[in-house]
Amino acid sequence: MKVTLAVLDYWTQWLNCNCITATSGKSTLACALTRTLHSRGKLTYVLDGDNVRHGLNSNLTFKPQDHEENIRRIGEVAKLFSDAAVICIASVISPYRKDRDACRSILPDGYFIEVFMDMPLYVCEARNPKGIYKLCPL
Repeated sequence: MKVTLAVLDYWTQWLNCNCITATSGKSTLACALTRTLHSRGKLTYVLDGDNVRHGLNSNLTFKPQDHEENIRRIGEVAKLFSDAAVICIASVISPYRKDRDACRSILPDGYFIEVFMDMPLYVCEARNPKGIYKLCPL
C-alpha cells in the first residue's frame, strides 16, 4: 500500500545506512527534518541509534543477536510514538532487511517510510564526527 505524506498526520521515518557508512548523515538529516516539521506545527521525536544505546539499550552489545534486539526495541518505541500520533524519526544503522521489515510490520500499512542514506565512503570518512574511521582505517 502506498500512502502519500500529504494525507498522513504522523508516520515513522526510518533513516538507514549500511554498517560501513556509520557517519552517513542520518542524525544530521533527522535533526533538520524535525526542525522543518516543528515549524509546520507537527509533533516529532528523533530516536537516534547512539542515544538509544546509552539508555534503553545500554545492556546490549554489538553481537548480531543484540543488534537485532536493538532494532526491535527501537521499532517498538517507534510504534508507541505512532500510537500517540507523533512523527517518529528513527536514525539507526539497520543493515538487515528482516529487522526493518519486522519494524515495518508492526505499523499500519504505509506508515513506515524508509530512507536509505547511500553516502560514498570518502564522504563518510571526511565527515567522521566521532573519529571512528581513524580508529579503524579501511
